[in-house]
Amino acid sequence: TLHIEFRTPYKPYARGQGRGNSGIYHQGRYETQVLDSFGLEGKMDETGGLYSIAAPKLNMCLPPLTWQTYDVDFTAARFDAQGTLTQPARITVRLNGITVHTDQPLPKTTTAARINKITPEPGPIFLQHHNNPVYYRNIWLVPKSKTTAMLRTKRLMVVTITEGFRHGPAIEAAEKVLPQLAAQSHGELEFEFVSEPGPRPNAGPVPKRPANMTDEQFAEKQRAYQVLAAKAKAELPVWQAKVRDLFHQKFSVSELNKFDGVIFCNTTGDLPLPDGGGLVNWISQGKAFIGMHAATDTLKAMPPYFEMINGSFAGHPWGAGGTYNFINHEPTHPVVAMFPSEFQWKDEIYQYNHFNPASVHVLISLDMAKSKPQFPYHVPVAWVRNVGAGRLFYTSLGHNAESWYNDTYQQHIMAGIRWALKLSEGPSQPNPDVSMEQALKSLAVAAGALLNKDVPSLTTRALLKAKQNPQWGAQMAVEADTYRTLPSPSDKNADNPKEQLLLKLVKEIEN
Repeated sequence: TLHIEFRTPYKPYARGQGRGNSGIYHQGRYETQVLDSFGLEGKMDETGGLYSIAAPKLNMCLPPLTWQTYDVDFTAARFDAQGTLTQPARITVRLNGITVHTDQPLPKTTTAARINKITPEPGPIFLQHHNNPVYYRNIWLVPKSKTTAMLRTKRLMVVTITEGFRHGPAIEAAEKVLPQLAAQSHGELEFEFVSEPGPRPNAGPVPKRPANMTDEQFAEKQRAYQVLAAKAKAELPVWQAKVRDLFHQKFSVSELNKFDGVIFCNTTGDLPLPDGGGLVNWISQGKAFIGMHAATDTLKAMPPYFEMINGSFAGHPWGAGGTYNFINHEPTHPVVAMFPSEFQWKDEIYQYNHFNPASVHVLISLDMAKSKPQFPYHVPVAWVRNVGAGRLFYTSLGHNAESWYNDTYQQHIMAGIRWALKLSEGPSQPNPDVSMEQALKSLAVAAGALLNKDVPSLTTRALLKAKQNPQWGAQMAVEADTYRTLPSPSDKNADNPKEQLLLKLVKEIEN
């Protein structure tokens, strides 16, 4: 099996083979194409194609200037004692973690192959020089026996049970979309859902009295509701027992070991997890954890869990009906490569308690300067981290059902899943400098909005002081985050703790 990483140039005005043409020749006979093919049709002469032999199943080429990966499982042709071909060579190709050719027979050589005849003689691996600025790195070969674990189907447990607010439309969308995405992975991924054992017993909302309803009619409505409420109250313990039994079964060590990772998909509340520390320990042994949106509104009283995911829900001032601006800090990272460096998205955005910038690699943040409301602290939106030998990916996006049906969001969550499963590579070392910079910029923005301060000047001064004294900058970010927890006085004439804190922090910058 061959692993190789490549990067094509950005040549927006070039066409055809002028867009970073190269290739990898197996035995000098069969070429896997290298070319900037982002957004194209996925032909045999584009990245992922076996040149002049077979087109890829789908186009998984990333944008130019992005490091991409080929993982190729090659079996040479077979010949009898007389040198007669008995079996053609076969090849399985994964492009950026996605299988684009599965055990594809190679009945002929590539056009213009370095070795243009299929014979029993072996051949070398060539990298094609086509006078294009294409880069290669991290090239290695291993016997196929060592890659069996990499090539087998990865199984993930997807939990959609809730003990708090239920994101019903989003969960229903996820339960439709994720199996479709698994099917499109061509055997690479398999999802098994742990869903609620039927609807949670609930009497519904307390009845309200319309203006035209008589006393007798309203009394009858109340009696009917009381019957439903009593029925729900009696049935709820039975339902909860079923959920508890389900968690004890699915999160036993023997059952967990059947999976490569766990997804908490809009879970909420105090799930009856038998052992939160045990789950974290299991993940740290090389497994994957993926959290979507309300996964941070889950197990908020269980430190092993919220320390692992690195945050617990503390409100959403940016509601589900709004469209907000975001910053992609690392557009070349596979988890966020589908987003531009700045973009807009309609969704509900969380802020957090227990967020530690020194523990995670932040990939996306809310752009406070271009979103409202504006507050003086950093709001991370998506991040990754290592958990021992395992990996974690979390995204705050996914409250709205519309997000789940959006192709870009689907790419985002699938890329995060693959990264967490170690099917793709991207940095995970903590980047607290990103959180500090965003906090200082947000502080300046809030001071401009609430105190009429000059935002560019204040931003420049804050970033300069932080560059000279990173410890000062980190402490300012910590203090700015306490703004979330301060009360807003109901009396306009009373002292305003939030305003006082903001004035104090601005003074720190200006002095």
